Formats: sequence, C-alpha cells, structure tokens
Amino acid sequence: MAFKILLALFLNFFLVKNPECSVMQSSQIEERRGTAPSAGTTFATKADADEALARGQVDWSKNPFVPNVCQLIHSKTEETITSATITQIAPNIYLCCKHTAEVLTAANTYFEPKRYRGFEVHLRSGTDILCELKNLEILPHTEVDLALIKLEFATGTVPTSSFLPLATSISEGEQGNGFVVSCGEMAVASGSFEGIGRTISIHKFQKKENTLKSSLNGQLPEEKQAAMVEAAATLALAQSTSNPRSMGEALMSIKQISRTAIFEFPIPSEEDKSVRLMSILADGASGSPLIVKQGGTFKLLGMLSKGGFMPEALAGGREIAVINKENLVRIKYEAVFLDLTRQSEWIERSIARLSSRR
Repeated sequence: MAFKILLALFLNFFLVKNPECSVMQSSQIEERRGTAPSAGTTFATKADADEALARGQVDWSKNPFVPNVCQLIHSKTEETITSATITQIAPNIYLCCKHTAEVLTAANTYFEPKRYRGFEVHLRSGTDILCELKNLEILPHTEVDLALIKLEFATGTVPTSSFLPLATSISEGEQGNGFVVSCGEMAVASGSFEGIGRTISIHKFQKKENTLKSSLNGQLPEEKQAAMVEAAATLALAQSTSNPRSMGEALMSIKQISRTAIFEFPIPSEEDKSVRLMSILADGASGSPLIVKQGGTFKLLGMLSKGGFMPEALAGGREIAVINKENLVRIKYEAVFLDLTRQSEWIERSIARLSSRR
C-alpha cells in the first residue's frame, strides 16, 4: 500500500493517448524527433520555435491576450533565482501556481526584515522590465495548486490588455485545442537553439478527472534501455521489501533516464498545420495559461500545474506485472493543466478581496 501511495503521488499525471501523426518521408520525421531538455518550452524544430516566438508578440487581431502573461523572476536568496509564468487577470493581480507563490512567500519573508535590499522582482513581458517591489500580497488556495498574488511596484510598468474571462466548464472526456502562453527559457529538440522569450504553444488536450491533459510519445535510445530495466528492477525489489527510501531513489533514477527519451512531435498536415507549435513544457513553465475560444471570445480554461516523463508501463501509478524492455522503453510526456472553471468562485472572491485592500 505504501508503494502504491508513493508511486501515485509521484506519477499520478501520466498515460494519455497521443493523436496519430500523418505519414511523412523519413527525413521529415527525423526533423521532428529529439530529446527534450529541461528548458521551459521545447519545440521540435527551430522554425517552430521562431514561429512560437513571433506568435508570442502582441498581435491585436490574432492573440490580444498575450500582454498580460509575464515571466516572474525573483531571488529566493542572494544566490538563488526562481522563475515562473504568471497571468494578470485584474489590475496588479496575477494568477499563478501555489508552489510558485510559496517560493515567493519564502523570499518575501527572508528579505522583508532587510527592507528588500537585494530582492528584485523582475517581470519580463516581451522586453525586460525591472520593477522595484513596493507591496506583495498572496492568497493561496487551500486544496489545489493555485494562488493569486497582488504585486505593486514603485517603478516600472506592465503593458496590459483586456483581462481574459474564465471559460465555461467542459465535459469529462471532452477534447479540445488550446493556446498555451509561456514565458522564459526555450529550446528545440535537436539542441541547436536555446533562448528566452514569450511563446505560444498549441496543445491538444482532453478533460480527465477534473484536469486537462496533453501528451507526447517517446522512445528510449538503446544505450539507455539497460539502465531503465535495471532501475525498474530496483524499484520492484524496493516494493517487495517495502523500503520507501529505495523506492524514492529508484523513482528518481527512472525520472532522470526518462528525460533522455527521443520524443516524436506531431507532423503537420494540410488539414492540421497547428501541431507544428506543439511543445514540451518543463522547468519554469509552471503557471502557463491554457486559453481557448468559446463563443468567438478568448477565455482562460486552465493553468499548467505539472508535467513529466515516465515509462508507459508505470503510467498512472499501476503495478507492473512484468518488467522488461518492451514495457519500459516507451516513454510518455504529459502536461497537466488545472481546470480553472472549477475554481471560478474562489478566483472571483479572491480578486475582490485583494482589490479591496489598499
């Protein structure tokens, strides 16, 4: 039982079927395969990354919502820098993950007695804007990975547009196509390009158990397969002996090996060119909003709360009957978005509460 609970907590966001890709020439397929680094947003090719960057700029006819999405950078200590994506949904009020807010709270607690000497909050929104913090208020949700933060600055401004309304809820199992806006590090799967900027990804997603999930399929290279089998065997032994420490170490090894998988990005077709902007979202992309069109209006449906890599055989926290290459070499990457429509009342109350404070 302890193993099942540990594994479920560690892996509870995996196993979504990836849409089929159209058949292309092998050279085109190779171009859209590669290893995803730990950068915030990873695209298949440099051309895709360049287009994602271009789409991340303000275009009032196509994506008027992007000015409100920013990269929050702040120092937790004098040496440590933390980054995440936040979305302004009311004047000076931003939506983010609770785990981002907790780090910001820790930084604020550390620096407040020092009158914020050395503490910089930096909002990057297309171009760098260095803001000096004047006031900070945080309202974390008690049950889900969600928080609102109120940021007021003595200097600097953030360009704003009309704030996104929350979407209406969608049904369990319903599928959709949404924009994901991320700010921060970016890369391509081939490893030939790295940069920083605001990008737009386009993700196919499905509603599953009050979350919105998108996924990509990967395959471990041969030189890593033996290491994966060994790590899984260690995990099975730790399970049989009920050794939590060994289980945790084995799970961490599996996670690191899984990151070396070669991922197969969707291949654009004449019928569906938007898949060229599919991405893998990793460290620093937490809080990226999932935006859809409902009734001809852009609306906020979800927010990236977690994502990860895991063998298909381990997906969902289920026990493995047989540990071998065949069921370990197939890797899943899955991004999980918190369904914000289920939190609309809390968000509205919290906005009102923060807005009333002066």
